Amino acid sequence: MYLIVHWRGIITLLVPLIAIGILVPFPPEKWQWTAYCLLVMAIYWVTECIPLPVTAFLPVIVFPFTGVMTTAAVCKCYVSDAVIMFIGSLMLAASVEQSGLHRRMAFVAIRSVGYSHRKLLVAMTIVTSFCSMWITNTAATTMMMPIIFAVLKVFEDQKLLNVYDTDQSGSKVASDIASCYFCTATFAATIGGVGTLIGTGTNLVFKGLFVTEYPTAPDYLSFPLFSAFGIPYMIALDIFMILYILILYTGLFRPNSSAAKKTKIPDVALKAAEDAVAREYAALGKTTFWEKVSFFIAREVNHNPLMYCIASGFAASHCFLLPVGTPGNLIVQSAAKVPTAKMAKAGLGPTVTTIIITWLFVYFYAPLVWPILKNPKPDWIA
Repeated sequence: MYLIVHWRGIITLLVPLIAIGILVPFPPEKWQWTAYCLLVMAIYWVTECIPLPVTAFLPVIVFPFTGVMTTAAVCKCYVSDAVIMFIGSLMLAASVEQSGLHRRMAFVAIRSVGYSHRKLLVAMTIVTSFCSMWITNTAATTMMMPIIFAVLKVFEDQKLLNVYDTDQSGSKVASDIASCYFCTATFAATIGGVGTLIGTGTNLVFKGLFVTEYPTAPDYLSFPLFSAFGIPYMIALDIFMILYILILYTGLFRPNSSAAKKTKIPDVALKAAEDAVAREYAALGKTTFWEKVSFFIAREVNHNPLMYCIASGFAASHCFLLPVGTPGNLIVQSAAKVPTAKMAKAGLGPTVTTIIITWLFVYFYAPLVWPILKNPKPDWIA
């Protein structure tokens, strides 16, 4: 009983002590202190033994104390252009919620596609992926959060589901169906980011690395060529991701499963939800105005480095298992209280399918878009 109640405190105390083995032999080098801090933070993040924001600021204490970096240098890392962009996307989402735009979008989506969970999840995937092709993954996820909350609130008011459950410690956590919606949003945003060159910062980074390494090479990663590969690749990833989500959470292809029975909405409840949405939509009135670098590996194995650049660049965009994988995952976990275990469960299938599909597309489809990949040593390689 003591361990059940105080397990977070025990992990908080024991992990730093056990991880001291990384610091051997003494005195530790800077890289050892960095590895030590990384391991402790990773375990704290996965177990959530202390609040995530507290874990995020551990380097501010550890690095200056151990001489890895000065306090000023560490703090500057927390105020980068990416962080400002992240804050801006949160402000944008807040303005959408304050103006009521998210409610209008949610009700239009429900009325357009229907009221079953499967139809709504497919619609969420399409909308989020499309938005993420043109804005950052973080902004797309942040924009979808209030929309999902509004959709789920309609169903909760009609006694069709619970947005939150209570765990053994008495804390509120997202229910399985709520976790399904929120994880679908962040996963779709991550996948949508690979559709265009501007979809995510990783795309621009690996293009920049390639251009820097091979300045005389033609513009193989132009917007049209990138999209010619990225959009079909994105669609394939979305299809397998949503199939896994629907099979796991809504019992797709499993009509007699507990998941299918839990997510089935009776006709009477559907009519009540339809009436409620109609009333709420009418009350809104009229619309108002408010990388990884792989070049050296390619040289060693006598392959075109562009292929390795494409493979590593696209693969670096995907992380579905842990909240710390992408800012979108963190938004979903913090705003919707989705436990790490539930996110890992939802992300396992997309992770496996993404690895397989990425290999298939890079090996078989990429040479059709970039015929130069068939040449292991093009003229622009020094």
